[in-house]
Amino acid sequence: MTTIQLEETPDYQAYLDAQQAPTNAAFERLAATNKPVFVDAYNPTLEGLGILKTSDLLQANFPTPEWVVEGMIPGAEVTLLVSDGGIGKSWLLLALSETIANGGRTFLGNYCAPGNVVYLDMELDRAWYSNRVRMVDAGLLKSGVITKRGDAFEAFYIESPRITLDGAAAFLDRLPTLEGEAPHAPGAFDYLKTIITATGARLLILDPIAELWGKIDENKADETSPVLKALRVIARESGAAIVAAHHTNKGRIEERGSTAIRNAAGALYILTWHGEGDTRTRKLECNKLRHAKEPGALFLDFVWQDGALCIEQMTKAEAEARAKDEKEAAANLDAQTVARVVGGKPANTYNKSALLKVLMESEGMSKTQAEKAAKKAEADDLVVTTKGAGNATLFALAE
Repeated sequence: MTTIQLEETPDYQAYLDAQQAPTNAAFERLAATNKPVFVDAYNPTLEGLGILKTSDLLQANFPTPEWVVEGMIPGAEVTLLVSDGGIGKSWLLLALSETIANGGRTFLGNYCAPGNVVYLDMELDRAWYSNRVRMVDAGLLKSGVITKRGDAFEAFYIESPRITLDGAAAFLDRLPTLEGEAPHAPGAFDYLKTIITATGARLLILDPIAELWGKIDENKADETSPVLKALRVIARESGAAIVAAHHTNKGRIEERGSTAIRNAAGALYILTWHGEGDTRTRKLECNKLRHAKEPGALFLDFVWQDGALCIEQMTKAEAEARAKDEKEAAANLDAQTVARVVGGKPANTYNKSALLKVLMESEGMSKTQAEKAAKKAEADDLVVTTKGAGNATLFALAE
């Protein structure tokens, strides 16, 4: 089975030379379609202007577009999975990778077909990656998504490839040849195309895409647009889906960076915590799907047990009930904190402003949270209040 060990290649220029053949082959395939590579504005014919008849397209025998995950992840497109750090997008992507590579037929309840996968990880080293794979595989086996670690297909792992050209970082220094442009020497994007070809992958995962930006400013459309356009070209030429992890902005509900990032995606999903105070339930929401109706939100529970990670789906009602329970539990805990703080001093020595200050500075509560906690502590008969000098509210433990 083919493996890629780019960092062990001693002569990078020799590697580049070896990749010229696939690049040339891509142009030969393009030419074989009789689709003009260069538009000739001085040629008045339809073909010369790159104009195609819809009637001809309807009669053509094009292959049926494929989904990597039916109704969720389109083939030959770029899909983005966006979330704040620590919510679990890498775990979810790894579950996707292991499901596809090990013969699983459903991912989050949607049909998928098995195939080879390449996971390009920019954050974990191979030891932590393999540890996570064991946990994910154990969970998939436990939940019945896969029956064994398959041997028909494979998941390939690439650990933060360090590609250099003339001594400088060059992972994204060269874009692939786009239609209508003259060919150039192979570069970093040609490396991505070669990965897909060498492994026969139907899915390439980039985690996270921000590590591929290099020196570009992700907030500038004119800098991010060519990169995303190049990834779309790779996906369409190879037929493989590209799924990339990305981070949310400060608001934590939208993707970070230029709108060109969203515009280039065939599908975009946002992974967030569900409900105020609920740090167990994740909500996966589709914010864009180019080729089908956007699916409804999914509510996910990540269950770690006995060295396995099971990703279980919940109904909306179950998720809302849990969020309500979590919110009530957090409120009860805050009220108990108020009682503990008040009990640390003699009765009726804490006025309200002093109590709120301690709750904010020593207990890490916001002002609104501290005020709610004080009210709930009194409502639950954990503390009592009296009026002191100047009509100040004084707190004491309830007897």
